[in-house]
Amino acid sequence: MVATGELGRTIALTADVASVTPQPGHDGVLHLAGTFDAGHSTLTWGNASKALATWDFEVELD
Repeated sequence: MVATGELGRTIALTADVASVTPQPGHDGVLHLAGTFDAGHSTLTWGNASKALATWDFEVELD
């Protein structure tokens, strides 16, 4: 997993477990934590330098 902020800086992530192996028919759960600045951020999950999924989101401070 790689997270980047609005200015393209990498955001350090920590996971609650080293790996997840779900059983067929069940979800696999992984909790990630990081410190994000306000604005646009992207979280990319991939394998062998190829993106498999990307999540784009906005961090808003209300």
